[in-house]
Amino acid sequence: MKKALLGIGIVAALIFCLVMPTSLASANSVSESLTLPEIPAVQQESDSLKMALPEIKENMGLFENKVKAKQEKPNTGSVGTRGSAPPLTELEVVAVGSSQYQGYELIAENQVRTLEDHGGAVLYIVTGEIGYGANPIARINGDSLECIDYEFIDYNDDNIVDGFYYWWDASGYQNGTFTYQNTSDNYPYNTMSDWIDIQ
Repeated sequence: MKKALLGIGIVAALIFCLVMPTSLASANSVSESLTLPEIPAVQQESDSLKMALPEIKENMGLFENKVKAKQEKPNTGSVGTRGSAPPLTELEVVAVGSSQYQGYELIAENQVRTLEDHGGAVLYIVTGEIGYGANPIARINGDSLECIDYEFIDYNDDNIVDGFYYWWDASGYQNGTFTYQNTSDNYPYNTMSDWIDIQ
């Protein structure tokens, strides 16, 4: 009996999670900015990390500049038609922020472990990707994480979205292995991934 009730509860929770975001999205205008969820017990720590977002977004230009250098093509002067969304070509963990560290640590390419000691009540991981993915999966120690914010990347200032930064909420974890993967929305439907050990 307990297993049956537990199963019904899980199904109800899943349906709620799938239906609610859709109804909330239709109620809000697209132009409103996405707000981070409140964390009542640690609101002050969460607010200080949110205030650091402009600084980390400015520093994450390093990721965009690296991508821009790789993908710059000479201008041939010809005009082409718009195509479908581009597949994923880059995907990285770009920053880890926590209340214990009191800010964000930028993650270098090929870095496998944070240099700083993270944890505390608030822990955010930022990923960056170029191209359009359709199935983002973020985990810490195997547990799924929620995306709490995102920002568009337009590395060549042509007003076309080239990619995305995503903020993942791992609050409550003191350390562990963060993994992230996404699969291209279009051909060749490639899957890219990255990971980092957070200490």
